[in-house]
Amino acid sequence: MNDPLAAAFADLQAEAREAGPGADALLVRPSPGDWAAGVVCGWEQREAPFGMVEVLILAGVRTNAQQQPHDGTRRLDLDAVVLKRELGSDAEKAPKPGSLVYVEAQGDRVSGKGTRYRGFTVRKSDPTDASLAVVEAAGVNDDDPAHAGGSDIPF
Repeated sequence: MNDPLAAAFADLQAEAREAGPGADALLVRPSPGDWAAGVVCGWEQREAPFGMVEVLILAGVRTNAQQQPHDGTRRLDLDAVVLKRELGSDAEKAPKPGSLVYVEAQGDRVSGKGTRYRGFTVRKSDPTDASLAVVEAAGVNDDDPAHAGGSDIPF
């Protein structure tokens, strides 16, 4: 079956790799080179031990372990400051429903102040007709706080 979003995600991946390390932030368990890409459906919040965490809801998710789209929606925690700044609902250029996103782990890094963190590269692009169709097919309704019943991105 012809996947109209495969080329768009491949373009984002190529752009991310050509641009180098990009922005840095904490990710929970990725290994360098692990990546996830998907279509933005919306946001939700969840309670974490350290406070509320914004969560990006993605459909059509692909990972380095699974190139074909996952069924349903998946959640990507934006618990790192840079992830929230790049992909959160308050981001300067927040992704809209239907936007394509790509996140790739870059491995451990150390800041100028000596703080260890996990680096990553983030790329996003505007919605396309195909990505808007993915959002519609996912049946996500931003007015419904329980709209993200999918499992976490295995990242």
